Amino acid sequence: DRQLSLRDEIVQWIQTQDRLELVGEPSFLNVCVRVHPPAGAEIKPEEWSRYVREKLRIEDTAMVNFSADEKGTFLRLIL
Repeated sequence: DRQLSLRDEIVQWIQTQDRLELVGEPSFLNVCVRVHPPAGAEIKPEEWSRYVREKLRIEDTAMVNFSADEKGTFLRLIL
């Protein structure tokens, strides 16, 4: 139950962030989110989530994976 509550908190937080877009409804403990680049970013918008994922991995900040759909890449967080 605690993990489901945490998932719901994360989803609510994502919905308040201008540069984050929830990709579909969460499935169990999977939360998929697209990260939009800041204005003037040199990386293509459809590749920005992959860039963020790699930065998080290198800095050992978070363990997330990425996937893709017709709009580009997005992060997949598994709680």
